[in-house]
Amino acid sequence: MSFNSTQIIHELRADFEQLIELVTGPESQTATLNQMERSLFRRVLRLGFKLLQLFLCTRTHAESHAPQPGAHGTTVPYHSQKAVDYFSIFGKLEVEHAYFYQSGQPGESASAQRVESAGALLLGPADGECRIAGGG
Repeated sequence: MSFNSTQIIHELRADFEQLIELVTGPESQTATLNQMERSLFRRVLRLGFKLLQLFLCTRTHAESHAPQPGAHGTTVPYHSQKAVDYFSIFGKLEVEHAYFYQSGQPGESASAQRVESAGALLLGPADGECRIAGGG
């Protein structure tokens, strides 16, 4: 795992410990059910956001930059990382993915497979496993 994913995991563990403290600590003795539910909801959404960031971080880290099959038996080399906004239930995330390009051939995201649906993105070498439809 990269430094970034290690940092996210550390933050997630601390956040989870804070959740436990919230529902068992001194605050819980005076909070109403409504107050506790609202506080938990906000914190669980933030936790989900970080978990989704961790998922994307590990997928991006494992992504192959090996040349991809192109048109007519050619190969298309890795060019750069491209960013796409993804609107999740947890908030807006920026998703980076490998972009393959060679002059004279159309660029491809993550593999030579084209995704025709608007805003769609394929992540990682096992593209069929992580199809993400981007909004915006």
